[in-house]
Amino acid sequence: MKERLAAFQKSRAGQFLKKIMDDRLANLAILLAWGTLNTLFPLFLGMLAIAGFVLGDPQRLDQLSGSLTSLAPGQAAGTLKDVLANMHDSAGAASIISLLLLLFSGSNFFANMQMVFNLAYHVEDRNFLLQRVVAIVMLLIATALLLISTTAYGLGNTIGSLPIAVPVGPVVGRAVGWSISIVSAIILFLLLYKILPNKPQSWRQALPGALLATVLFFVILQVFPLYLAIFGRGFQTYAAFGVFLLLMFWVYLLGIVLVLGAELNAFLEEPGRATALAETKAKAEKGQVAMEPAGGGVQAVATGTAEPGGQEQQPEPRSRSPFGGASRAAPEPAQAAASPSASPERTASPGIAGRLVGVLGLFGAVFLLSRQQQAGQPTRQS
Repeated sequence: MKERLAAFQKSRAGQFLKKIMDDRLANLAILLAWGTLNTLFPLFLGMLAIAGFVLGDPQRLDQLSGSLTSLAPGQAAGTLKDVLANMHDSAGAASIISLLLLLFSGSNFFANMQMVFNLAYHVEDRNFLLQRVVAIVMLLIATALLLISTTAYGLGNTIGSLPIAVPVGPVVGRAVGWSISIVSAIILFLLLYKILPNKPQSWRQALPGALLATVLFFVILQVFPLYLAIFGRGFQTYAAFGVFLLLMFWVYLLGIVLVLGAELNAFLEEPGRATALAETKAKAEKGQVAMEPAGGGVQAVATGTAEPGGQEQQPEPRSRSPFGGASRAAPEPAQAAASPSASPERTASPGIAGRLVGVLGLFGAVFLLSRQQQAGQPTRQS
């Protein structure tokens, strides 16, 4: 049994499992889920605002809004749809300032995702301005792909309703809709893993994580209704708070899917380096090693932390790592490999300035929309 366990730990699957455990996958998913909840409504409103300028058709805009809310589960979808409808009705013709504020606040979703992906790759974040530009570009790309998916869904329904002699219309329509939706999802995940991490990589390197995320995403879409049918009453007991819990659990699952894809790409790019960096980071958090910048790399030095038995570990001589920089001398030198821009002061919290500006932008947009609604009320009454 021990031999099998040792063999598994040395295998690719065992090393990948060790990396996601050392990187604390669940914590990264929680971080991404919480950031998603903070930016969900600005994200959807920003996408609808962009689509409104492009489409100019209220019926197609309502169809797009339905596609957005259909991603949420059960009661949360209905609540989300009502909130978006009320905010959209009160907005009227939104000013350019409110649109820009919504774009900035909605882009916080992708800015938060950039930070989480960089933690999976163990690289530094971009500067604030470049990070914001990348996030807004991803918001525009995601909106375009959503428009394509919505159009494909309508095309599938049209094909399904055609009076074809052979009763294959609904089957063909459903196949067309699903095919374009899956392709759009693959393209979106591929762009996320290609653009968001602050790590140059090819399209081929970003593809494995995109395929894994797409498969898991559609599995969740199909399995989650079954989960609601069995355990949904527990959420209904808490009324509005239950809707929040349901939405939180849903975005947490999506966070796991997104982080898993990023972890897979980071691991496949350089398996030894990725595993060693994750292990070194985990040990540094426990105080077993100290991570210090070292000329284009990172050095991990034993700190002499006491063992449970009472004997103190003696600092060991440093040795060069095959991946660059320096590492703590150990029977397996690759355990503390170097990272081209890793830092001990690295934290998992986004910039305070970015959050403050995003919150102020959201409040500013709501204020402008409410003023516009009040100005339009006398006209409607007369």
